[in-house]
Amino acid sequence: MIQPAINALSPQAQCEIVTWDTAGQSLAQIEAEAKARGWFAFNQNPELPKPTLVVIAVPASAAAPDFERFYRSYTWVLNWSLSFGPAQWDALAVLPEVTQPDLIDEEHERAAWALEVVLGQDIPYLTRPEGKQRGADELLHAWLREQLQP
Repeated sequence: MIQPAINALSPQAQCEIVTWDTAGQSLAQIEAEAKARGWFAFNQNPELPKPTLVVIAVPASAAAPDFERFYRSYTWVLNWSLSFGPAQWDALAVLPEVTQPDLIDEEHERAAWALEVVLGQDIPYLTRPEGKQRGADELLHAWLREQLQP
């Protein structure tokens, strides 16, 4: 979704998108992969090309046994995705209801927990305004347009 949103605002923008399929993974598995791919990896190997933007979109299906473990793992997913020290890249958290508007009961609970973690990290995030039926791509495009306005 990010490539079309960026190109709609800046048609000449050159983007290299690296995706990461998290479908079917637990939150603990996503946390471990975030460590292997994120800030820690760049510190261990400074030759790796650094991203400009990291979009973190943990699916609502990524479960943990309880709130405490969810909070800890989700926090580390975000931490491993952020740049520490001098800012090296930007980050955007995409909350579960953006990409999956029809959450079931336990997914609603996890989405609320995710918002709590993201607010605690004080990073930009994309959520679905209540009652809005726009697609995830439209929400992302609108958010980017809003961020780039002077």
